[in-house]
Order: sequence, then structure tokens, then C-alpha cells
Amino acid sequence: MINIKGIAALIAKNRSLLFSIIISVYALPILFTQLPDYSLEGSWKMTENYAIYKSFVFGKDIIFTYGPLGFLSTRNNEFINSFLIFLADLFLLIGICHILYKYASRQKGWLLVSFIAVLFLRTSNYTQVLFLLFSLYTALNFKNSGTNSFELAFGSFAGILLFFIKVNYGLISFAFIAITMLLLLLKSPGKALFYLLLNVTFFGIICLCVHIDLAAYIKNSLLQVSAFDESGYRIIDAKQPQYPSALLLAGLFLLSAVNYFYKAIAKKSCTLPDSLFFITLAFAFFLFYKNGFTRADNSHYVYFFNIIPFFFLAVYILSGAGNKWAGKLVVLLSIVIPGYNLMLIQTEFDPARYPAYFAGHLSTMTYFKGLFHPEKTAPDVVRSIPPAPLNQIGNAKIDILTWETSLLINNQLNYTPRPLFQSFMAYSGALDSVNAHHFFKPGRPEFILSQNFSIDGRYYFWDESFTNATIHLNYEVTDSFNFDSTKRLEHHAIEDYFPYRSYLLLRAKKNAAMYPQFTPISNTWKNMGDTVQVNFDDTDAVYMTANIQYDLSGKMRRLFYQVPALNVTLFYDDTCQDYRVVVPIIHSPVLINKAVIDNSDLANFYTGNLRRNRRIKAFCFHAVTGGIAPRYQVSFMKLSNY
Repeated sequence: MINIKGIAALIAKNRSLLFSIIISVYALPILFTQLPDYSLEGSWKMTENYAIYKSFVFGKDIIFTYGPLGFLSTRNNEFINSFLIFLADLFLLIGICHILYKYASRQKGWLLVSFIAVLFLRTSNYTQVLFLLFSLYTALNFKNSGTNSFELAFGSFAGILLFFIKVNYGLISFAFIAITMLLLLLKSPGKALFYLLLNVTFFGIICLCVHIDLAAYIKNSLLQVSAFDESGYRIIDAKQPQYPSALLLAGLFLLSAVNYFYKAIAKKSCTLPDSLFFITLAFAFFLFYKNGFTRADNSHYVYFFNIIPFFFLAVYILSGAGNKWAGKLVVLLSIVIPGYNLMLIQTEFDPARYPAYFAGHLSTMTYFKGLFHPEKTAPDVVRSIPPAPLNQIGNAKIDILTWETSLLINNQLNYTPRPLFQSFMAYSGALDSVNAHHFFKPGRPEFILSQNFSIDGRYYFWDESFTNATIHLNYEVTDSFNFDSTKRLEHHAIEDYFPYRSYLLLRAKKNAAMYPQFTPISNTWKNMGDTVQVNFDDTDAVYMTANIQYDLSGKMRRLFYQVPALNVTLFYDDTCQDYRVVVPIIHSPVLINKAVIDNSDLANFYTGNLRRNRRIKAFCFHAVTGGIAPRYQVSFMKLSNY
């Protein structure tokens, strides 16, 4: 016979643990897996998993901000054992449960606030939440001098995992792991040895399970990360609610830190571990803020606002200020402000979306349904390459420009991607050169599918300039095709996006590989806003570099907000057009005397008939925001082996 009273007594005795587990379950994402859609972002997610499936070496064969465990963040289970994603989710759940049970349950009225804060995490990014927990556990290890073995182990594994998911977060975590190690050496050499063995063991196990060139992974990924804010951002209006809200939250955190240190100093109890506790949390907040307001599209806003309630809740609970009225007020504001902003984002395009969005947070059924019955087919119709080019390609190695990598994967071709596998990733001369070498080296792909397309208002042919020049020298156009046969190639311009798209098919030449060579023509200094005339022979391919720099205010703007915005006006024979400029791209040679606007222009470039394209008569760089140096040096050069 069931002892109801005994069960009730057991539940009452362990209600804090039970409630902590139940609340932690709500930290699980709304969806277990998310198959990529047909888009630029969907393509890179698919290619990441394809690289794992094909055992490509990360850092060498594949260079991206996401590493060999990036699928844990994208939640794409194509070519991946879905159980790995579940284990990663379980790891986060355990980490959240420990904080709730050991620390939050001691606070009066913790239950409802903790539940609401955890609900916000449901639509956040796995990397963000993992870094949030790593920061909290690192701060705890500082505060507690590493006395809790579970917290040491959790922080260690979280930091190692971050390195293999996203290298920039991982290197930051390694720095904090090293500081933790030093403090442990001073306090308890035995604990330091335990911590060292943990890190070495975790790191070694994951290294054995993935394909990675560690040195190249760090070097090349950091090279990409260093200019990502210049390439990937979208200009936001600082008066929009999201940015002032972020500043208000930053101010609340700053006041909390000042109050914490003021009281500690007044009591003469401001120790190094206590100081490192708040410094760690402050650094984490700054990184969350930067990630949310550098690119600043809706998904990054969401990631920022979704982690803030739990972050503030943990800060006040772990610092011991959670029972004070001021602390409760700040935690309440840290829920209301993000909630208001998330509501604005969800109702921006369709006000009817918000009830469904809110309801999705209150049930875990969609997660567990996906766990036991994961999706296996893509939600979008797979586009088929026409039979003629498909038969011509056969099983030969092939790459694709600019972004539609999923086309090759879905059509089961022998996709052999260049390291930065989408054109918009190669946003500096060094990155562009890495991709160019892919089409120069022995064993290069026999075929390339190429198209003229750009994003974010950029001028397409300045992306991967050096790579395209290398392709011209080593490949020839053999065919073209269009998914809509009623549209002619020359009518398929850069503005076309969905549902039609045309491609050029190029094949590697049989002769020895050639590398682009440039002959200097002239250089001069110009003022920002000057119209610079371009007068060169139509038969030449003339390139330029523009050494545009940021002034001090621009560097400060880049650190605390976004990079200064720069546009260029290109003056053609019959019209002119404005484009957004990615500054690192124009520090390396870009084609300037001839326009490449549509796919027929692109075909002319590849076949050596550039003279057929319209001229670029002049150009003018003009700052959209402040922060750009008023003068710059422009240099012209000829692609001498064009």
C-alpha cells in the first residue's frame, strides 16, 4: 500500500531540490533541434555539420567562428548524433539546478523569480547560456576559493566546451581558468593539482573526439573574429528602445558593483577573491552587451535580453544582496526591461505572434517531442540542379560562390569547400588569401559554381577580390544555368534573391596554376568625401587599396557600440550607386575601373572580357557616422597577368 503521508513528508523535506529540478527543466530550449532553413545562415549551419561528417580539420580545412562542436549552439542535427545535443542540454540543466538549489533556495521568495528568469533562457543561444554559467561558476570559485569540487569541475568543463564550440569565448574562458589555477596554487596546491588534471582530462578527451588543428584553429579563427564587428554589423538607431535599455541595465549593474565594493571597503573585507568575483561578472556582462549590440539584428538582441534576468538574479543571490529591498528591485527591473524589449521584437512584424511566443515558454512538450521524434528532413523544398550541369560535374570536387553551400550538399555533390566557405566570411586580405590558395594549390576543386550576390548593401565584387582574381587565372567558364529557364543570364542581376537564381559553371584549366600579380600605378592622399576620378585603359583590370583608418573617437565607438559606418558611391557611365563599405576589405586590392553588377559582368571578368562591362568613372568614400579619419591614402595597381 502506498504511504501517502511518507511521500508527502519526503517531498516536503526535499521540496527545494524538487522545485530546483522542475524550474531547471524550463531552461531547456523550446525546440530540441532546429533544421536549417533555406538562407545564408541555414547554409553555414549545414556546412558546419557537413564538415564534421566529412572529417574536415577545423582551423585548416574549415575556418569559422564556430568550431567542431558548433552544432551544440546551432542545434542542427544533420549528420550528427542527436544524443550529443541532449547531453549538452543536460549539462546546462545540472549547472542551473545547482545554483538554484544551493544558493537561490536560501533567498526568501526565490521560487517565482527564479522560474521567470529561467523561462527567459529558453530562446537564448547555447553558447551564451554556457558562457553565462561558466562566468557564474568561475566567480563562485573565486569567492569560495575553490572549496567546492563540483563547482570547480563544472566551471572547468564549461570552459573547455566553450573552446570547441566557439574559439573566442573559449580563449576568454582559458584566461579565467588560468587565473583560477593561480589562486588555487596560493590557497591549496592539492586543489590546484585536481583542477589541472580536470582541465587536461576534459581537453584531451574532446581533442581525441574531433578533427582539429589547434594552432591553426586559434590563429585563423581569431583572424576572423578580429574583424567580425566590421563585417557583420547592421547599423542601429541608438534611440531605439533596445539600446537605451541595454545602457540602463549596464547602469544598474555598475551601481550594484559600486555598492558591493563600497560596503566591502567600509568593512575592510575587500579581499582579492571577492574583487575577482565581481570583476568576472562585470567582464561577462560587457561581452554579452558587445555580442548583442555589435551586429544588432533581432537574434542578438534576443540573446542579450534572454540571459539578463538570470544573470542579475544570480549576481544578487551569490553576492548575498538578494534579500534586500534594493536588490529585489534591481532583479525585478532586470526582468521587466528585457521582457518589454522581447515583446517589442516579437511583435515587430506581426503583433499576433506574441501570445504564441509566450505560450511556447510555458510548456516543455515541444522539446521532449523533438527529443523522441527528431526531424530528419529539411523544412524547405530542396532545389535541384538541372541534369545537364549535374551530369557534367559528376563526382568531381566542386565549390560554390557566394553563400549557397546547401545547394551542393542537398544535391549530393562532392563538395570541397574553401576554408572560409562563404564569400562574406573572407572580409580581410589575409582571409581572402587563404581562400585564394584553395583554388591555386594541387588538388583544387575541378568545378566551381559562381554567382553575383551580396548582403547588407555591400558591393559584391569587393568580397573575395583576390580569390576571384585567382579563379579567373585558373578556371574557365563552361556553362551557365538558371532555376527559372524563362530568365536570361544577363537579366539576373544582384537584386534578385528568391526564388530564382542563376549560376556560372567554371572548370579548372589544364595548364599550370597561376597566382595574381599586381603592378603599382600610383598612390595619393585624398580627403573623405572627395570624388576620385578613375581614368585607366579599358583593357586593363585596375585595382585599388584605400587605407582608411578610425580616429580615436571611432576606436572608442567601436569598443562600446559599433564600428563607424562608411559608404562609397560608385559613378558608372550612366548612373551611380551607394554601397556599404567593410573597411578591412578595401585595405587589400579591389577592382575599381570596371563594374561587376550582374552575372553577365561576372562572366566577362572570368573570361577576360572585362572591357565589355560598364566603366566606373569615379568613386567617393563618405562617412555615415563620425569616427573616421578625414584623410586616407589610395593606391592604384594593375592586375598584370589578367
